[in-house]
Amino acid sequence: MMCLLAIDRHVIDQLVNRQVAHEVIALEILTLLLENPINNNGEVAIGFLKESAMKLSEVSPRGVNAIFDRLRSILHEAQVEQGVQYMVEVMSANSKDGFKDFPAVQEGLHLVEESEQCTHLLTLEENYSPEENTQRTPIVLPMTKSTMPSRRRSQERIVTSQAQGVTAKNLTDRTKMRKMKNDEDRTALMLSPLA
Repeated sequence: MMCLLAIDRHVIDQLVNRQVAHEVIALEILTLLLENPINNNGEVAIGFLKESAMKLSEVSPRGVNAIFDRLRSILHEAQVEQGVQYMVEVMSANSKDGFKDFPAVQEGLHLVEESEQCTHLLTLEENYSPEENTQRTPIVLPMTKSTMPSRRRSQERIVTSQAQGVTAKNLTDRTKMRKMKNDEDRTALMLSPLA
């Protein structure tokens, strides 16, 4: 079971680091693992954080701060084994250096141009069906500088339709929602149960 978790962790953190999957999925996984840090959850969470912390700190610093706050509270409550406590302390020390020992993407492995990248927003709470996912058609919404997150100004936002019939009104409502909240605000709302 631990091996399966480790393999899945590596796949997911690389998808987040390469901006294939949105950082919300990584923060949700970390939050879920740290809710009950016993039975190797803490070790898996630290390993996952080690691989994706640099990217997460770039795109969602408040989310990473919330994760580290939770890790500190776990340390103070002594809820994990001594080995995991040591891993948490090492990660805290690396956070002060900006995670330079754990790069998000290794040199020479930028395989897709930034203008060609497509980030998919997935969450743990949604139910996904493989049949539905193959039928979806991505809709490209160009964003203006005022509505585009600063880290993706050179990209177009891809919105995947959640239902078969996507109307112009639905797309307009989604665009308005993006204008009102940026990625960091949504991440902070998602992580609010940690406090």
